[in-house]
Amino acid sequence: MRHLAAVSVIGDFCVVAGSASTIAMLKEGEGTEWLQNLGLPHLWVDTHGETGGSMG
Repeated sequence: MRHLAAVSVIGDFCVVAGSASTIAMLKEGEGTEWLQNLGLPHLWVDTHGETGGSMG
């Protein structure tokens, strides 16, 4: 299971970006797939130092 250490999301409104990043962190292993399906530009780092997202 992937545990996220950090998530950054870009959105038109800060409440959308902030909520999306928080929800992704709470979803833990499912967070990266959820972000991808959401369609907002994002970056993530997991607890092993691996990175990913749509802006990488």
